[in-house]
Amino acid sequence: MTQSIAQPKRAANPAPKQARKDEILAAARRILIEEGHHRLTLRNVAQNVGIKLASLQYHFSNKNALITALIDTENDSYQSLMESLLGVAEASADDQAVASIMDRLFEEYQDERALKFHEQLWALSIRDPEMMKQYLQGYEDVWDSAEATIGRFDPASTKAERRTRAALIIALVDGLDTFLTAEPLRRRLPNTMQESVSELIRAIARGTLG
Repeated sequence: MTQSIAQPKRAANPAPKQARKDEILAAARRILIEEGHHRLTLRNVAQNVGIKLASLQYHFSNKNALITALIDTENDSYQSLMESLLGVAEASADDQAVASIMDRLFEEYQDERALKFHEQLWALSIRDPEMMKQYLQGYEDVWDSAEATIGRFDPASTKAERRTRAALIIALVDGLDTFLTAEPLRRRLPNTMQESVSELIRAIARGTLG
C-alpha cells in the first residue's frame, strides 16, 4: 500500500471576503448618511446588506470594530488626498495634474453625502476616547507623510521648518471646508480660487511664501 503524499493546502481566496467587507462598510456609510449615527447598529447594517447578523459578525465582531474600519478608510482617503496635493508642489507637476487634484478637493468639499458622512463619523468618534485617538492618529500620519514629502524636494530645510509647513498645508486644506460647504460663502469666492490655493500650497511646501 503506497503512502499518499499530503498535498499543500491552498490559500483561501481573499477576494470574496474583502468584497463582503467592502459591501458591509458601504452599507454602514449609507446608514450614517441617510439615517444618522443613532441608527448604525450591526443588525441594521446586516439587514441593509441582506445577510444574517452572524455573517456580519464574522467580519466585524462588534459595532466598535465596524466604526474603527470606517475611520481607517477615511484616514486612508485623506492620506491619499494630501499626498496628491503635495505631489502638485513638485516642480515636475504640470498644470493639468494640478487642476485635476484641485478639482477633486473642491468637489469633495461640495459633496453633500460625503460631508454628511464626515459629520456623522465625527459624532461617533467624540463619544469614545479610543475612536477619537484613532481619528487623530490619521492626522498624525498625514502630518508625518507631508513632512517627509516636503523634505524630499527641499532637503536643505530643517525638521522644524518641514513640520511647520506641513501643518500649514493641512490647516489650509481643512479650512477650505468652511468656505466650500456653505453656499453663501462659496458664491463669494472668485473664479481663480482653485488656482490660487494650488499656488499657495506649492509656495508653502517649497518655503517660498513671503
